[in-house]
Amino acid sequence: MSNFEIVRLTKSDVQIAHQLAAQLPGEPSVSPERLVDLLADERNFVLAAMRNGVPVGHLVAHRFPSLAGERLVYLYDIEVHPAERRLGIGRHLVSLLKDICLAQGVDSIWVGSSLTNVAACSLWTKTGAERVSDQYVEFIYEL
Repeated sequence: MSNFEIVRLTKSDVQIAHQLAAQLPGEPSVSPERLVDLLADERNFVLAAMRNGVPVGHLVAHRFPSLAGERLVYLYDIEVHPAERRLGIGRHLVSLLKDICLAQGVDSIWVGSSLTNVAACSLWTKTGAERVSDQYVEFIYEL
């Protein structure tokens, strides 16, 4: 049952992005303007897994500038619909991001994860990431 495709969304794919956002549990409705902003910024990578024209998963990453000249991408959101998990969709999303980043000369992709999120840590390992820390601490500034 691997008949899905992975596509990189552009600013003309707001409807698909809206469908993906609506699938997120506990998330308020996002405005089309915010989705256009997300999709129009070429530093953002928004990938969607589609099965029969219906979005079943996504990955969002962002390319950061660096004074040191390093080209770094932060993978900060990945989700696959519960009924579609363990079918390789997450691995394919990460694989396409890696291919896009290689083609753009990116030096590394960074992803943070709670060590208690066993499924996520397994995905990162299976897709070639190396664990560099025994602890993950997260801070946030609410503005």
